[in-house]
This record gives sequence, structure tokens and C-alpha cells, in this order.
Amino acid sequence: MNKYILCIAILLSIKINGSAQSYGLAFNSHEVVLEKRTAIDLSPEDSFCFQKDFALAFEFQFIPNHQIYFGYLFRLISNDNRNIDLIYNQPSSSFKLITGENFSGISFTIDSLRLYKKWNLFSLKCDQDNHLIQCFVNGRLIGTGRLPASGNCFKILFGANDFQKFKTRDLPPMQIRNIRIREENKDRYFWPLDETAGDLCYDKIRHKPAKVRNPEWLKPKYQKWEMIGSFTINGYAGVAYDATQVLIAAMRQANSTEPKKIAQALHEIRFNGMTGMISFNQDGDLNNPTFTIYEVENQSWVVKKVITGSAN
Repeated sequence: MNKYILCIAILLSIKINGSAQSYGLAFNSHEVVLEKRTAIDLSPEDSFCFQKDFALAFEFQFIPNHQIYFGYLFRLISNDNRNIDLIYNQPSSSFKLITGENFSGISFTIDSLRLYKKWNLFSLKCDQDNHLIQCFVNGRLIGTGRLPASGNCFKILFGANDFQKFKTRDLPPMQIRNIRIREENKDRYFWPLDETAGDLCYDKIRHKPAKVRNPEWLKPKYQKWEMIGSFTINGYAGVAYDATQVLIAAMRQANSTEPKKIAQALHEIRFNGMTGMISFNQDGDLNNPTFTIYEVENQSWVVKKVITGSAN
């Protein structure tokens, strides 16, 4: 029994700690009509202008169980109409960095278990003096190429966009969070994407708003229960439910996950569950247990008698 108590305590701890870190933006993709696809414009009213080296970084993961994953994660567009794009190529299961109309020579893959289950950190560093770009994935340098832009101001667009000739509706079903822009190794802007509603998100350093179209914020999904369906369970679901709830109640009463303290609390607890009042005697047996007698009729279990007795 002690092992079961510890397992439940660990699962509860994982759930609580995991939920605290659950935020970001999910992107509607090929599964919806074109006008319902998600987009972020980090500078809806202007562009970002940089005097020296700068970097764009963000965390992302793909949403599983979709058929089409092709598309743009982001487009970086200079004021002289040169673009740097990160695209997912579904046939090769690889990410490719495109500069202008050409492949930059930089590509990478991410293990599917990590791509769909964990957040992955992508960083693009731009050296304007030497016209070089470097790409990092999860802290590892994966390639170096030429920076095609000669201008120093940029639009930064994630997912779908309507910007001039760079308009696109092709994007993978993905989740993004913690968008960061750095200049000369210092944070300049940071959008965690931890909003719960609305079509604006604000950077935490300068309070600069970014515009979001068709947002699917992740944080409310972990703060509010949303019914996705209902069903009827036959058999002993109530018994299993009560057993779990009694253990949880004992952990709360003991304010501990130590087996000895939980066992002591179980001796003292009185819990009104789905199957009735639950309490235990000094030997750990149920007080006033209920016994149900079944018989098989027409290949089904049929209740014949219910007896309420005493643990003694």
C-alpha cells in the first residue's frame, strides 16, 4: 500500500508543478480555413531597428496528430525587402533556413519525441558588421550562413502573415512561447506569451505590444476545466474513485507524503465518499464495510444482495 501512496503523491506533484509552467500560444494551421489561421506580428506599427549584432530566440514544439506540418515558423523581413525564413519541410522531416529565394545551407532535424513532447529552443544570431547568421537549436550550433539583408530594420512575423509580397497562410501546427530579442548580448524585448485572452501580448521589458490574430492561448487550458465529452462507466469506478480520494484526503490531513504519517491519518479519517462513509479501525479494516453478492445471468453480473456489516 505504501508504494501506491507514494506513486499518487508523485503524480500529484508532477501535475501541480507542470501546470505552473504551462503557457504559450498554439497556432491554428492547415486544419482550419485560411482566415482562421494564427499569426503574430511583433511590431504591427513599425519595424525593429538594430545598430549592432542582434538575436531572435523562442521556444517551440509541434502539436501532435495532424496530417499537414509544412509551413513557416517565422519570417524576418528587412526594410530592403530581403527575407530570412524558418520553414518545416514535411517530406524530409527537417527544418530549413531560407534566405531570399535560396536555401541557406542550414538545416536540422529534431527527434520526434522531443519535437512533439518538449519545448525546443531556437536562436538566430545576426552579425551585421560581417553579414553572418548563426543558428542554434537547444544550445547547439547547427549552421552558419550569409546575412542577405543590407538594411538594419526588420519586421518579425510568426505563422501566417499579410505583409506585402511575403504574405503566407502556410504554417505548421505548433506552440510557441518565450520570444526574446537581444542586441549586443542584452535583452531588449521579451514576450513570454503567458496571456489568457485577447489579441495583444506585451513584452515584459518595454511594454511593446505585439498583435496576434486568431490566438489560442495555452494558459487558460490549465487554469479552467473544459468538458470535452461525457460517458458512463459500468462496474467499480466508484470504489476506485473513493479509494483514491481517501488517500488524497489523508495526505492533506497529514500534510505529508511520508507513508507512516499517511497511514496514521487513515486510521483517524472519516470520508464521505460515493460509496458511503469510509473510516478504518485500529487494525486498518473498514468500519461497516459493504458486501455485494453477484450472480451471472445472461453473461452479465447481476446484483443479488447487498450486506452492510461490521469490520469485527
